[in-house]
Amino acid sequence: MNTTFIHINKTNFFTIPKEINLKNIDFLVLKSIKSSKIWISKVYHNRYNNKIWISNKIKKREKFKILKKINLNKSKKINENIISIRIKDKIILFNPPKGSFYLIKEKIKLDKNLAWLIGFYLAEGNRKNKDGIGLSNKEIILLNKSMALFEKIFGINQSDWRIWIKTNQKNPKEIKRIKEKWNKKLGRNISIAYSKLAFEESIDIRINSRVLSSFLKYYFEYSLKKMIIDKNLAKQFLRGYVIGDGSVILRKKQIHGITITVKDKKHIEYLIKTFTLLYNQKPNIRKTKSSYELSYCKVDIITKIIMDGLFKDLNRQWNKLIKGYKNKQYTRARIKYWNKITNKYLNSYEIAKLSGNSHWAVSDALNKDEKKGLVNSQYLSNGGPIKKYYSLSPKGLQLFDTIGGRIK
Repeated sequence: MNTTFIHINKTNFFTIPKEINLKNIDFLVLKSIKSSKIWISKVYHNRYNNKIWISNKIKKREKFKILKKINLNKSKKINENIISIRIKDKIILFNPPKGSFYLIKEKIKLDKNLAWLIGFYLAEGNRKNKDGIGLSNKEIILLNKSMALFEKIFGINQSDWRIWIKTNQKNPKEIKRIKEKWNKKLGRNISIAYSKLAFEESIDIRINSRVLSSFLKYYFEYSLKKMIIDKNLAKQFLRGYVIGDGSVILRKKQIHGITITVKDKKHIEYLIKTFTLLYNQKPNIRKTKSSYELSYCKVDIITKIIMDGLFKDLNRQWNKLIKGYKNKQYTRARIKYWNKITNKYLNSYEIAKLSGNSHWAVSDALNKDEKKGLVNSQYLSNGGPIKKYYSLSPKGLQLFDTIGGRIK
């Protein structure tokens, strides 16, 4: 429908020609001829003459065309407040009572990227704010990745985000310095938000849109139920959540465990199901004053966590995890053994001689690793008595490469 109309007066009303049938039509989706701007305008039917007006604040003499006629009774509802309007390859999320709307992509695929984004948003997002969506973190790299994924998956333009820097500074000179620093670092204008609890500067990104906030809340909850029964999606969901609210705990430079802080009680059930699906064991749960803590301390599970790359999205946390894992007394000897059998089969006596340990210690450790799928074995004679020979399995090689290969 490409009919063009011209704004003919100074008010916010438009005269619609008689030949346009708007019977039972509640709203019109309009598009400017000059630009890509879209409006949704309510239709007022006048019983006393043939004129119909559409209220909207549009510039005088603005030319526009009708993209879609909306009958609320026949429209597709997402929830009790939002309807979806399909325009070519886009979807308009529209809240009729408020008149607010937001444009997103029509096709949204639940894949690894979306699973990661949902995890990170549930950990770091401002979920209680009904007026819009927002994320808070001090790591630019994570927020940049989130904005890029919102654009790729939902079609939310990165320029729609408003960026705030939280600081506890009140001095005008300090505020000016902070603003200039972050403007230069981010390459765009930012705003300053004061918080007496901001002991270090952090970034807060926001989009003010009630309809977008309501849609994402609905869509994320809908997607969560699918993710927690799919191992690949569950893994990416955890990667996003852990990098937002997870931490690596060291004691004497050795890995002690990993902890996830959960602020929203509703998320605990999803996280427990996800962890159980991936690691066949529920995490330890501890309740604090304002949150819950989920944790694992067993080396076997931390090994699986490393192989799944749960902290890999942030170098600082990832390096801390890997160094702590290498320094762990339990794993130090194993890494020494793995070095000897990366690409060949050796028996326990040969490995013991090369590593400086007893063959009993070697065989005990590698037999346990065999049960975990990290080591393969076979019995060979090689011209003498039959002995058990060991070599790293593909899974073991993957772990060995992940933690950095040869250790001196």
